Amino acid sequence: MKIVAWMLVMLLLMGCMIFPAGAEGERIPPPEIAGKAGAFGKYTTFGAYEQDNNLDNGPEPIEWRVLEIKDGRALVLSVYALEYMPYHGAIAEDKSITWETWDLRAWLNGEFIENAFTEEERERIPVVTVTADKNPHNPLNAGKDTQDQVFLLSLTEVEQYLSSNGARKCKATAYAKAKVEERLGREIDIGIGYKPADRENCAWWLRTPGEADGSASSVSPNGSKTWLMAGQTEKYVDYWENAVRPAMWIDLEP
Repeated sequence: MKIVAWMLVMLLLMGCMIFPAGAEGERIPPPEIAGKAGAFGKYTTFGAYEQDNNLDNGPEPIEWRVLEIKDGRALVLSVYALEYMPYHGAIAEDKSITWETWDLRAWLNGEFIENAFTEEERERIPVVTVTADKNPHNPLNAGKDTQDQVFLLSLTEVEQYLSSNGARKCKATAYAKAKVEERLGREIDIGIGYKPADRENCAWWLRTPGEADGSASSVSPNGSKTWLMAGQTEKYVDYWENAVRPAMWIDLEP
């Protein structure tokens, strides 16, 4: 009987070694989605990125606005603009560039996603088809559909999910603003004609082309939609005064 008992103990120990708690393949739970006091819609936090410009306390959780929940996934948009950067780094005008070839797309699906999310969190960000959205007002070349984890909203999506100017207004984080102003050597210049309250907001990029090939669309500090016109592309390709609001789908399945 002692031998049998000893063998049973050994089998149990071996079982623990073969099937440890937290075995590979276990997923982190999906983020919680809830309303927020004083705000319309649903929100969640997922990932972390420097935002308060205090590098000593580490990155802050990223807050996302939930735009849609469909087929066990949530489409989310960052509440705050997390960086300022051009949509493409070429200084000379390049009429062939589209969302498919933008430097900003490469940054979102490379440096940003690697820094903002853990490996386990990235497993909850599916690769999806991002449509090459044509500007309905100027149907120019929009490039090809892409396969991305992180992307920018299009004009069509902004009109669908953020239907009013107020819903589209956005502020950049303290870190994003300090970083770009250090690069520029001056304060951000949002232009003239904005109300004092809107001057605290930022303009942010959309992936839809503007009025000319190689151009882009954006949302203005007052929440209006705008796009680059013919003759403006060369000036704005390497333009650092528009901000970035990442969008993505989060897998909500257990």
